Amino acid sequence: MAERTWIQQTVERVVSQVLESHMTFLKEDLVRRVMQELQAVLDAAPAAPANVPQPTSIHQAPVETASVAVAEATAPAPAAPMAHAAAAAAAIPGPQMSPEEEEVHKKAQRFAKLLVDEIKLYNQAKVTEGRKKKDLYDRLKDDIEKSRAIYKKRYAGTAAESADYFRDAVVRILADNDSSLLGANFPR
Repeated sequence: MAERTWIQQTVERVVSQVLESHMTFLKEDLVRRVMQELQAVLDAAPAAPANVPQPTSIHQAPVETASVAVAEATAPAPAAPMAHAAAAAAAIPGPQMSPEEEEVHKKAQRFAKLLVDEIKLYNQAKVTEGRKKKDLYDRLKDDIEKSRAIYKKRYAGTAAESADYFRDAVVRILADNDSSLLGANFPR
């Protein structure tokens, strides 16, 4: 079971990397689809040897791009499911955007990052304490909602409106990619 969790975390990371230039709102659906395709591979894969240390968090797992993971397809058994995940993720076509739409998405991502970086910069003590207590959103609700309103005002009616880059930046930057640190009141 722990191996499956680690593999799912790795699949989520690889899919995130593949989709970084695409619409981030497709991530959950893509992870679900890749995990369904991997079910047979996971069931047939031998258990990892006891002497192979397993990462305890997604941040300890090695960061790999999809092309590196595909190249590792010939590696020993523990790497094989990761390679299949990357190949499956790369094979699923993403939506095609015009260069103008891609630029709007990139600008929206940068603006969301800027807003959330500013929250983090001016509230370092609250961020640290909120991560420890797993209630970041409650501690920073006013700042987060004010910045969210600014973001929405700027990107309402644009190609980037359907993607929630602001939410993604909050999870990635404030919560260090762990949405549970934001607490139960964080809008999902």
